[in-house]
Amino acid sequence: MKTAVHTEMHQEHLKWKSDLSMWRDDLEQWKSRIDLAVAEAKMVEESLRDHSQILLKHLEEINTDERSIHDHESALSDFERGGKGAPLVGMAVAHKENAEKHAGLVAAHEHLKKRHHSIVARWNALRKALVLKNEKPRQAVQTPEAMG
Repeated sequence: MKTAVHTEMHQEHLKWKSDLSMWRDDLEQWKSRIDLAVAEAKMVEESLRDHSQILLKHLEEINTDERSIHDHESALSDFERGGKGAPLVGMAVAHKENAEKHAGLVAAHEHLKKRHHSIVARWNALRKALVLKNEKPRQAVQTPEAMG
């Protein structure tokens, strides 16, 4: 009887040692991948900074378009009130070009919106996974009540 119990315990020990060895291999691979991710985090930060600069550049383009519209509207209003409307001729000629630029801004804005939403959604998922899930797993502890 004792031999059978000892054999079972020995078999369990072999299984446990196998588990430990496999887990050690897993952890070596995971650690290597996390070390690479930490190094790549610098590239991610640079990409986020680049995205921020793209947003600022787009804002500048919006402001330029808004000033152009304001100037043209002011010239139209001045002419309609009896002003000379001298800049109006040049603005009328440039209106088609301005319309094309604005259409380009519409397309750029839609593209930027999709990209930005994608970046923010992925960032939020990553942040949630790292910050909220980065707790040490709890081992199951059996209380005397649970045992019997």
